[in-house]
Amino acid sequence: MPDLFSDVRCPACDRPHTFRDDGAGRHPAGSLYAFTCPATEQAATFRSPHPEPVILCPAGTIPARWVGD
Repeated sequence: MPDLFSDVRCPACDRPHTFRDDGAGRHPAGSLYAFTCPATEQAATFRSPHPEPVILCPAGTIPARWVGD
């Protein structure tokens, strides 16, 4: 089941995005995630808020990869 992170401020473009983690593990709030900003195409990271488990992610969510706790 994927985790959803809604309205997270993007350090690359300074706008909020909604991210998803399709990984099998559940990680605590404050974990580090990496992604590519769709607006700037720059690699960036964010510290996650509390994850929201969902069955299906909304269209337009940005894939994020867990880097560490």
